[in-house]
Amino acid sequence: MGTTGVALVLYRNVAFIANVGDSRAYLIRKGEIRQLTVDHSFVEEQVRAGFMTREQARTSYIKNIITRAIGQQDDIQVDIFVERVQVGDIFLLCSDGLHGFVEEEDILAAVQNTPFEGTAQLLVDLANEAGGPDNITALLVHVEGLDDIAADDPILASLLAQTARPKTGRTGPTGTAPMAVMRDDATGPLSADAAAPAASASQSGAPPQRPQRERSLTLWGGLGALTVLLVIFGVLYFYNLPPVSFLFASATATPVATTTTVTQIPTTTPLATATAAFSATVVPLTTTPTLTSITPTP
Repeated sequence: MGTTGVALVLYRNVAFIANVGDSRAYLIRKGEIRQLTVDHSFVEEQVRAGFMTREQARTSYIKNIITRAIGQQDDIQVDIFVERVQVGDIFLLCSDGLHGFVEEEDILAAVQNTPFEGTAQLLVDLANEAGGPDNITALLVHVEGLDDIAADDPILASLLAQTARPKTGRTGPTGTAPMAVMRDDATGPLSADAAAPAASASQSGAPPQRPQRERSLTLWGGLGALTVLLVIFGVLYFYNLPPVSFLFASATATPVATTTTVTQIPTTTPLATATAAFSATVVPLTTTPTLTSITPTP
């Protein structure tokens, strides 16, 4: 079993958002709604690769297939996004039970036209009215004021350094490449370049080493897969089943011998010829038989 997750931390006028799976974080600011996170789903990867449109992904019957989840692996690759906070900002954290069935413009209208205390319940009601076949979770955060902090706050600089991951292009355990973790904002640049001076020497861009246990599991998994393939190949070879039978067909196979039996029909002599031959050998009886008296001698 696995689950998705999205988290929000507000600290020193900066929002840190982390997500795994297809639960989302939205920012509603000045009458506009913007998705902050990137879904870890199959259809999202198809859209980003250009194989599927956004509308096709929204209505796809496989849109619930996710590429990352919490609870399925020892190591989880988490995307982290950073936003500089303004007064009046509203953050919405929700599951796909909400954003999968309620359009973003309807979410924006509900937030703008409803008292803040009742907005979450209204969003859940809208999702239920649309069918509500999935878990519906909605959490809203309203920024009412900002902290008075120094521009060179050391704690904030440390947090920004930790979230400014280098763009190494390394793929995670699920095959999905890390997303961009920093975003420029209208109130001032908050990019990886701006946070780079505060980064520690340990973050040099080298990809982290995988734990020894994960490498061992990978090795045993490969050996297990190879064993299964060999067993399947042996069964196909033993019973001479395709496609193995095509690869090992005998080139010196003995052809099946065929025996042809010839029956000679005997020649028959015509009847007329046979009669003539018989007549030629017949001697007619022309003598008269005589009887001789034999007298016995005493």
